[in-house]
Amino acid sequence: MHSVTSKTLEFLLDLKKNNNREWFEENKPFYLERKKEFESFVSELLENVRKFDPIKDSDVSNSVYRIYRDVRFSQDKTPYKVSFSAGYGHDGRKSPYMDYYFHLQPGNESFLGAGLYAPSAEQLKKFRQEIDFAPKELLAIIQTSKFKKCFGEPVGEKLSRPPKGYAIDHQYIELLKHKQFFFMTRFTDTEVQKPDFAQKLADCSEILKPFIDYLNRILFEDIFVS
Repeated sequence: MHSVTSKTLEFLLDLKKNNNREWFEENKPFYLERKKEFESFVSELLENVRKFDPIKDSDVSNSVYRIYRDVRFSQDKTPYKVSFSAGYGHDGRKSPYMDYYFHLQPGNESFLGAGLYAPSAEQLKKFRQEIDFAPKELLAIIQTSKFKKCFGEPVGEKLSRPPKGYAIDHQYIELLKHKQFFFMTRFTDTEVQKPDFAQKLADCSEILKPFIDYLNRILFEDIFVS
């Protein structure tokens, strides 16, 4: 089994306190060790996930995100992320498809999530149309006791008023108001260090799969192959 160790969490905490290139270069060998550990963990995670989802053309190399931040358009100029993360799904993290996202960050900030985090206007339009015309498929997924126990209610930015074209008394107006629509489940630092955490994360991912499949079907119906 490949697990996350306290050394990796400690490195990320130290990086948060010393988020500059000089410190990072001095500690680069240690970073590479922690990166290798995380990649080994993701490798086991993918192996477990493939038992219920083929996640075609997805491997460690195209699932794990770089630790270097793109600061070109950000007011925050710190050069490094203070987390390790992976996006695993069909074609890997750079594909347009909806995928599973795991975020590892000390301070009990680790989480698994999926959904419409930054949807295009066209994607949001398709999502709202599906809720308007055929809401039962989505509700049958997100209202199961297993899903609600693990992920709770959808989160994300919402409109204060109904979106254009929808009546204020629409039965599902609160769903239609969403500009973002995603689900998260958080993990403590103690949980992520347990030997069986890769399997636990895979189990949570399996609960998410119907929701991800649903989004991929309605958003990429012409090109997505499950």
